[in-house]
Amino acid sequence: MYRMRGARNQRDVVVKADYAAAPFKLGAAYAKFGGGDLGAPNLEALAVTGSFERDWLNVGGGFQHEKNIGGRLGADRSQATVGAALKSRHVRHLEDSIRLVR
Repeated sequence: MYRMRGARNQRDVVVKADYAAAPFKLGAAYAKFGGGDLGAPNLEALAVTGSFERDWLNVGGGFQHEKNIGGRLGADRSQATVGAALKSRHVRHLEDSIRLVR
């Protein structure tokens, strides 16, 4: 668990959920780490992810938001990512198909 340096009596909460129903996968998480007796603001984080997978392709992405990073009030950050991948055994077939189209 995350601990603020020198803090005692912290109250931490972590909740995570995953769901999969082919070809989709979804995930979500929430975490809150208290400042304890230091009086520092709570660090909070929220994340959601998702992906879609087929025989030759995987596409996924996620979003994450963090609040009061390092116990500093207002030190917030948000980040989103998206990606895709072709599965290697299918790349040759895809390249051959592209040549046929030309």
